Amino acid sequence: MALRTIAVRPLLLALLGSMLSASSLPALPPAWPVAVPVPIDPQPSGITGLTPTPAEDLGLGHLRPLLPPSGSTSLGPLGDAHWLAQVTLPVYAQPGEVAWGWLIHGWLIIAGQPPIALGRDASFAMVQADPGFYSFPVLEMRSDGWFRFRYTAAGTAWTHLKYLRGSSLALTVEPWAEQLRRSPRIQMRKPGLSQGLRTNPEESSPLRSLVSASSLIEPLQVEGNWVRVRVTEPAQGCHPLPGSTSDEGWLKWQDDQQRLLIWFGLDPACP
Repeated sequence: MALRTIAVRPLLLALLGSMLSASSLPALPPAWPVAVPVPIDPQPSGITGLTPTPAEDLGLGHLRPLLPPSGSTSLGPLGDAHWLAQVTLPVYAQPGEVAWGWLIHGWLIIAGQPPIALGRDASFAMVQADPGFYSFPVLEMRSDGWFRFRYTAAGTAWTHLKYLRGSSLALTVEPWAEQLRRSPRIQMRKPGLSQGLRTNPEESSPLRSLVSASSLIEPLQVEGNWVRVRVTEPAQGCHPLPGSTSDEGWLKWQDDQQRLLIWFGLDPACP
């Protein structure tokens, strides 16, 4: 079968604020597999890591489909991991090397090996940053468009921003800051650990109070490593308890090494 190639187009790196130069374009993807199995939905029981542990490295953002132009966070039938049934993405061991395989239509296809059904023949790892929707953490992004994402508990792969428009379903790398801006609630990643609510977005700013993990925390504005929030406590889930009070101030949402200190509110009972 003839080699299938993906057209090279200039791609505006919204995340990086610069254009890809011709020298930064990746090598051609591998030859299109001779036989591609019919698209399948990944088996939910084979998806791990949806709720990240407090110590887990979640990188700088996540690989996910583009949201609809309406701004809705719902992807309808593409929810959970169903969107993988519409993806074709070459994957690499290292930037610039020959690609070692493809993620195609819910399968991992490696040359010379039987296709692997994601979540059925082998488990794989995703995170749930939105209710009813799963994505891959992006651990590293280079200025030339290569990025590394995690797809199993201990396995990572590289691909290139150029290939995110090669499927029938357009993909994007969304920074955690953008996810935070559209999230109605956040929560502390470390249960039992209180964090300081400050008057201004700086460590030297006066401390207003300590925010406990059981508080209702609503993000209002993101500025650098800080997020201005409205904190209501005591609360149970997304519901204030009798006698609760609210305050506004600034919390750190990531530390100086860009490690996430918060996660996103996923209680299905919340509006």
